[in-house]
Amino acid sequence: MMSSSIGQPHRHPLSASTQSQISSKPSSPSNRTSHHHQINSLYHSILSSSSSSSSTTNIYQNNMSQIASPTSNHYPDKINPRYVRLCWIDFTGMVRCRVVHKSRYDKMVRSPPESLLSLPACVMGLGHHDELSPGFGPVGDLYLQPDKISYRPLTYEPDHAMAMCSLLRKREPDYFSENGLDQATFTPYPLCPRFILSSTLQGGVVDCGISYLVGFEIEVVLLESIDPLVPVDGGLKNHAWSTHSSMRSGKGSLAMHTRPNVQRIGVEQWHAESAPGQYELALAPHAAFQSIDQLIYAKELIYSVANQMGLKATFSPKPFANFCGTGAHMHISLHRRNKVRTHGYHFPHTQIVWLYTSPQSPTGLLDHDSVISPCLRPVTTSPALNVIESHWLAGVLLHLPAITAFTQPSTFSYERVGDGTWSGGVWSCWGTANKLSPYIADPNLPSMLSELFPTDMCFIAYGREAPIRLCTSSATSSSTEKHFELKTADFTSNIYLALSVVLTAGLLGIQTPLDLVQTDCRVDPAKLTTQEREAHKITTSLPRTLDEALSALEKDTTLAKALGQVFVRAYTTTKRAEAERYKALPADQQQRFALEHY
Repeated sequence: MMSSSIGQPHRHPLSASTQSQISSKPSSPSNRTSHHHQINSLYHSILSSSSSSSSTTNIYQNNMSQIASPTSNHYPDKINPRYVRLCWIDFTGMVRCRVVHKSRYDKMVRSPPESLLSLPACVMGLGHHDELSPGFGPVGDLYLQPDKISYRPLTYEPDHAMAMCSLLRKREPDYFSENGLDQATFTPYPLCPRFILSSTLQGGVVDCGISYLVGFEIEVVLLESIDPLVPVDGGLKNHAWSTHSSMRSGKGSLAMHTRPNVQRIGVEQWHAESAPGQYELALAPHAAFQSIDQLIYAKELIYSVANQMGLKATFSPKPFANFCGTGAHMHISLHRRNKVRTHGYHFPHTQIVWLYTSPQSPTGLLDHDSVISPCLRPVTTSPALNVIESHWLAGVLLHLPAITAFTQPSTFSYERVGDGTWSGGVWSCWGTANKLSPYIADPNLPSMLSELFPTDMCFIAYGREAPIRLCTSSATSSSTEKHFELKTADFTSNIYLALSVVLTAGLLGIQTPLDLVQTDCRVDPAKLTTQEREAHKITTSLPRTLDEALSALEKDTTLAKALGQVFVRAYTTTKRAEAERYKALPADQQQRFALEHY
């Protein structure tokens, strides 16, 4: 068993109140049409999928009601699932579940804790094939507490719904103490990912008056087969980034596309990505829990619908050695209390940190006296950022090497990242999202560019090779909106933990406070000399292996203390055991393992 300290409740210290690989398969025109039809059917299914949210009473009621309370949305009477999948995510990033009858679920929601479902206490320490990690044992029980806010009928499996769950533990009655309890009580399990994220969100609200909107990009590769590895388009000729040929489809779509009165997932856009058979969906931003729950639902939808079509969907970070990998980019915006920006949900008493420029705040600057401690000073290296944003970004950059242990938590995560692959690069830095920037022409560039740009200057994308990108847009309104994009993340992560660690690092930057000394890097940092990087204050390289990332986490005592030493020890122990099992696989089985499990 893990040391006894693992049983102590997690308290967030930031708050005083709470803590040549492709086998090209020739395909006939009819087959290609069928494949395009399948792809479009899959994405029509996602766009037509149902989403739901309603209030709930659970152990996080006080925290969650302050952070986000989405409005109630009811499903049509025709959608009446008989079974509910009670889901949680372990340290491997895999979704696990128990299935109960709807009547049992209703009882769990109405009458907790008597009706909660029990699990072995070691569930967070299980490997991909139920191997037990060091420090975990089979003794004891945990209990699943479904979050009614996350309840969603499954349009691709009409008899089923799913709900995300928190993990609780039971404290037996103490009849022998002076103030002994006469009944059992339930408390959050310190390793529960949803509890850890809840503590982080509450710490931001209590200590800094900060809340967040979060959005995700879903990148996925669709395959005809894994062995041999055959992408859905059968090869490389007709698939590339944003090509219209990838959108062509035959007639019709899946039945779920035509179901009436079904709410849609907030997909803002989707398009073909660069790798063979790869596509991307951009999900709309919501409060943290709603956004992650929607992400999990969308992924499960893609898995299931692809399977129904005879395809294999994989979110593995690097399916093809010579093409771009698959990431899970996070988009995060900061807000303060008592202003409202709903994006479809009601956030009571939520106020923007002037992250968005408005007629009332044409400069986009924060009203320092009314929001922040007098000790904070508006020190920033970018006029695009206010003081809170600068401190938050400085915290994330400082702790980014340790953060990668959670956002890129697998041995094969590091096959995706590298210079020149649009994966965020290998230097801890940030850049703006302007698509084009003047840059000295490279003599190795195609001659066509020389014709387009008659001078010795050409334009290249920047911000794409920075792990953190400041995104700005005024296309959808008269105001300029800003948010941060974290690119160094993939879907092998437990997304609750990954987001929690990023937000914790940002809060540490606000509380210290940390000055943002790095300048806006408008070029690929890998193209700079050592002296040029130093001029930008870019001096820290990111881990290139999981072992380096875990070591960086253990050495980052400030972040480890904020997360909880017991949690960090349990996490690093589990991930190292997972890495050893992966390395023990024969080389020809390692890629198959990644494709099949993710």
